[in-house]
Amino acid sequence: MYLHCRTGVPSTDSPRTFKAGDSLTLRFMVHLFDCPDVPALFSRFFECRQDLEEASSPPTPVLPLSAAFGIIETKYREDQWEEQPGFLRVGVDDANIYNTWQAGWVGGGMNSLAFLADGTALSRERARATMDAVFGALQSPNGFVRPIMAAGRAYGDDFSDTGNTNVLLVRRDADVLIFAARHILLLQKRREPVPAQWLGGLSRLAGAIARLWERHGQFGQFVDIRSEAILQGGTASAAIASGGLALAAGILGDTRLLQTAGASARRHHERYVRTGLLCGGPGEALQCPDSESAFGMLESLVTLYESTGDAAWVPLAEECARICASWCVSYDFRFPEESTFGRMGMRTAGSVWANVQNKHAAPGICTLSGASLLRLYRATGDPRYLRLCREIAHNLPQYLSRADRPVPAVDGRALPPGWMSERVNMSDWETKDGVGEVFYGSCWCEVSCLLTYTEIPGIWVHTDTGEAVCFDAVEAVVTDAADRWLLRVRNSTVFDAAVKVLAEPRSAFGRPWGECVLEGCPVLSVPAGGEARMELPKA
Repeated sequence: MYLHCRTGVPSTDSPRTFKAGDSLTLRFMVHLFDCPDVPALFSRFFECRQDLEEASSPPTPVLPLSAAFGIIETKYREDQWEEQPGFLRVGVDDANIYNTWQAGWVGGGMNSLAFLADGTALSRERARATMDAVFGALQSPNGFVRPIMAAGRAYGDDFSDTGNTNVLLVRRDADVLIFAARHILLLQKRREPVPAQWLGGLSRLAGAIARLWERHGQFGQFVDIRSEAILQGGTASAAIASGGLALAAGILGDTRLLQTAGASARRHHERYVRTGLLCGGPGEALQCPDSESAFGMLESLVTLYESTGDAAWVPLAEECARICASWCVSYDFRFPEESTFGRMGMRTAGSVWANVQNKHAAPGICTLSGASLLRLYRATGDPRYLRLCREIAHNLPQYLSRADRPVPAVDGRALPPGWMSERVNMSDWETKDGVGEVFYGSCWCEVSCLLTYTEIPGIWVHTDTGEAVCFDAVEAVVTDAADRWLLRVRNSTVFDAAVKVLAEPRSAFGRPWGECVLEGCPVLSVPAGGEARMELPKA
């Protein structure tokens, strides 16, 4: 059997012995269709991925996104601030070097965007300090950002505390690049001054990643920061870099970066999306297929469409999104009644598998909000992208441990408030007793939850048709009030909700949003167990 990355473990399963007269019924559906290539396979799968499932409704609303944000923010304020040189940590355990600074991947330089956008004054201050550190103490002279730092010491991505400190999983810096650009664009949208240090650091980081492409014709998977040599290549590990280069090109006015962004995205699409094999994103999963590379690729393709206005990127993004959907759980698994998740009534539709090495789904995308799916829906009008985005958003908050609803770990300890485990265990890869259980730990999915509040509207209202789509844990009804729409929002949870309301006509869908679309949108306060109203002009 397969047991936690080992394939040679003797199985404890007992086969069924059938006797004469026994019968077994299997329910299945066969799809026969012309399949000229791999994209056609994923296209048909995207059509039928939920055909055998009972209609999946969202989990019972228990926690508004703003409340989840606040609980996690409190945890960060109390346990995840590194005084020197001053940055938001990625974890809480001081004894583990991987909990101090990790660039990208699990949230370093990404968590700060959520706090800069929606945090308290202290959180915004710390978010700015984090970007100061990214483009200061954490950035090497040639532009790359150090992958791991702890107690003032640099570590490499070779999982050794005595190894080569220059080994970098390129996906890390690709994540930092696109999120650093978003920090800058957010300040620009607020008409706030952008520190020169950030602009200079962005230029150096974008230049370092672009050089990899210019020298090697790929970004690689692992590289040596000092020599800029590729140590292991041939993957889509840094697929999100194309989107980061596109945003950096716009900020810096550098057409060469945009050219590299386009060339790299087209090559990645041809090599990895068209073949259906996107891999190299998770640093600990070698080169097995993974969803992180796929969603990173989708982020790039959608960003290129929105930043250039070139609709030719849209069908490429659709091909990638259908691969992304294959990593998302399409049904609600029945956990053992005696398991933690069985007792808590956890729902699995919308959880996301990270890769084929780790035999579990997780709350959210590692480590993104899924806003690319929503942007793709606007570009295509295909409601399946909208539904998938909603499933992921609704799925996330239920796994967050809270003071009033702690999530017990398998060792008996309760996860403290603000902690979320990455485990949505539907298999016995961590022993048969591990199904529906979590380990004691705080994980990257908390960042995905933060970004969901920052980048996904709580309610999206179409002002020409009166439709309202809820991504938050609220119910919305729109009624016609002559020259305007009346939006009534019900919050059945025990938490007050601050719901972001994005209103636009469907006729605007042809114009890309661009970054930071929710900045400045109205926020509706809805009391626990109560209602609130908002008037919206008709388009």
